[in-house]
Amino acid sequence: MAEKLALGLSLTIVGISITFFILFLLQLMMTAQAAVFNRAVPKNTPLASPAPQNAAPASPVPVPDRPEAAAVSPQVIAAVMAAVASSMGQPVQKLRLVSIRHTADREASAAWSLNNRLDVINRRNSFYCKGGRK
Repeated sequence: MAEKLALGLSLTIVGISITFFILFLLQLMMTAQAAVFNRAVPKNTPLASPAPQNAAPASPVPVPDRPEAAAVSPQVIAAVMAAVASSMGQPVQKLRLVSIRHTADREASAAWSLNNRLDVINRRNSFYCKGGRK
């Protein structure tokens, strides 16, 4: 009886050790992957578009911060509010628009990609919860 107990205890210790070792390796791989992919886009540097070759030198006259902000039409504002309300699942009356600002293409595409991934995950979960099969 003591031999079986010792064998069970040793198998349990070996199994737990292997499991934690594999988890440690997975953590190292995920950290390395995050370092590689996050290195591509610097966090604090603004994304600037390259200047044309025949561009005139910068003028010393101060330029307003966001001249295109005043050019946003009411239709665009309504479309933005409708999209935000739709993605949040709340009525438009509960939301308040504070500002609209232009983002760089990489930031915008990352947000849309994340939204699409979450939509796919939610649809699959809903399908499987209703009895669907893989």
